[in-house]
Amino acid sequence: MAELPTKILKSISFDVDVTLRTATASDALEYSIYLKQMVAESYKNMNYPKDAFDKSTLTEHAEALQKRQDDQAGFLLVAFLGEQIVGSFSLKPELAPFLKHCASFGMAVLKGMQGKGLGKSLLEYGLSQAQALGRNNITLHVRAHNAPAIQLYEKFGFKKIGVLEKFALVDGEFMDEFIYQKIY
Repeated sequence: MAELPTKILKSISFDVDVTLRTATASDALEYSIYLKQMVAESYKNMNYPKDAFDKSTLTEHAEALQKRQDDQAGFLLVAFLGEQIVGSFSLKPELAPFLKHCASFGMAVLKGMQGKGLGKSLLEYGLSQAQALGRNNITLHVRAHNAPAIQLYEKFGFKKIGVLEKFALVDGEFMDEFIYQKIY
C-alpha cells in the first residue's frame, strides 16, 4: 500500500518528538529490538511467549516488514522516539468481498512509554487511517485483565460485544478475552 503520511507528535510529554509512520523493511533492526522487548514485557497480553523472537533473524524481520509494506489493504504503523521503536499499531483488514468495510487491529506500547499519551495517539492516528481506507467497522480482542487498554478503547467509543472464555492459555493459566467493536 502507499505509505501513510508521517505524523510528528509534539504535544506528548517526551523530551524529543515522536514520529508515527509506516514501517518499512529498512526498519528491521529497530523492529527486531522492539519485538523482543515488547513481547518480554507484555507477553501475557499477546499471543507469543516471552522468547518468541529471540531466534528470529534480521532477514526474517526485513522480509516480514516488506510483506506488510506490499500489503494493499492493511498497514503497520510504528512510533519512533529518536531511533527507537516504542509502539505499534497494525491494521488487519478483512478481504472477503462483503467484508471490505471491516478490519481488526492490534497495538502495543513499551512499558516505559505507557501512560504518556502515546497509545492514545497511535490509536487515534491508526483509526483515522483505517477510515481513510474505507474501514468503518473495526474490531479488536483484548485480554480481560488488561484494564489500561480496555479503558483506552472504551474512551474511543469501542463497545464490548462478547467474551471468549478461556481463550488463551498462558503459563498454564487460562485467560478470557473481550471482543470490542466500533462502527463509524
